[in-house]
Amino acid sequence: MCCHKEYDTVPSMWEPIQCGAALNPTITNTLSDNAGENISLQNRIYCELTAHYYAWKNITAEYYGFSHYRRFFGVEHITKLPYIAIGKMTESKIDRFLGDESYWKEIITSNDIIAPRSEDMGLTVREHYITSAYHYEEDLVLFFDILGHQFPHLYQTAQEYLSQNRQYFCNMFIMKKELFHEYCEILF
Repeated sequence: MCCHKEYDTVPSMWEPIQCGAALNPTITNTLSDNAGENISLQNRIYCELTAHYYAWKNITAEYYGFSHYRRFFGVEHITKLPYIAIGKMTESKIDRFLGDESYWKEIITSNDIIAPRSEDMGLTVREHYITSAYHYEEDLVLFFDILGHQFPHLYQTAQEYLSQNRQYFCNMFIMKKELFHEYCEILF
């Protein structure tokens, strides 16, 4: 669970990690992304990806997952909306909305990748990216140049994703070790 400040809720099976720990005061009882091999000092550029890099280089696990201190994966049957807003998470709300360890073990071991529900933004992923603040079309073009040269087997799928309207937000996922390592090879 990526954090940059104090938090109240830790869902079952999640471990909090402080992003940008090299740049900010320590959050107690929380992993820090500035130990071992890390890019914590680059947090202002990479945001929560500094925690992804830390996990990739320093943690051995069968599955890797990331959420945020205020965004969580929820129990499937509670809502069909892409997300819901809940005020302060009490213990009863945590159990009802976030599930317990047995619920998540079943879902995780039955899937290669778990991601948030996609949302239709009414414009293509490419259009949404290049018209958003602090996103630059030249960065996207450069990414696709690199992807095409270093990972040509993914190029067409990535182009198809950019050409449609359904988008995945919040940089949240749970995936098998092999897929997480492939993802990080591409990302970093």
